[in-house]
Amino acid sequence: DSYLNLSYIAAMCVDNTCNRDEVDTRYLETDGMTVVDWIAGYHLAEGVRVYTKVNNVLDEQEIASRKPDGARPNMPRAMYVGVDWKF
Repeated sequence: DSYLNLSYIAAMCVDNTCNRDEVDTRYLETDGMTVVDWIAGYHLAEGVRVYTKVNNVLDEQEIASRKPDGARPNMPRAMYVGVDWKF
């Protein structure tokens, strides 16, 4: 089995001053981004499945948060390998 997850996160304001005139919003907004995750698995036997998961397949790096401690990026590409065992 194989699954692809596509998520869009819109840019957003992190402060209540974003909609005010004469306010520079350059450091008050996060970036919009599209994140693609993928997971695939293979059933080895009854109740046993191996799988791999890749978060942020495209390795898109954007500013996901700005408060409370300044600009921070989203999670970089990460890969997991595991086994599901149901007994």
